[in-house]
Amino acid sequence: MLIDLPWVDHPFTFNSFKIKSEEHIQVMRQLGLERVRYDPGRSTARPLSVPATPTLPPTAKPAAPLRQDNPLVLAKKARIEQLRQHREAAASAEKALISATQTVRHINANLLTRTRVADQAGRATTARPVARR
Repeated sequence: MLIDLPWVDHPFTFNSFKIKSEEHIQVMRQLGLERVRYDPGRSTARPLSVPATPTLPPTAKPAAPLRQDNPLVLAKKARIEQLRQHREAAASAEKALISATQTVRHINANLLTRTRVADQAGRATTARPVARR
């Protein structure tokens, strides 16, 4: 199914999803949608035949908005909070990685500089003629 609503206006994790229970259908009815889209190629069930007469009255009223204590709404809010915490942890880890990378880069640069200075000092020492007695 594909719901043409903003993501925050329904309790489903995504706007595109597979209906897995009667509860999903009930929630979709509560949303008061005039139409939904579906992709039969992604479905595991065959569509039902279309009845000769529509089952809904032609002037169906939109249902009341979902209550905030609805289990699906609460579960979605919990997933949103979990995702926010995961993103914060990932951003913190990325900052730590960048800092560690910069530290290693500075160590390598200093190591290379010190190696060149030591090499030059060593060559200068060995290049002096040895005095004979």
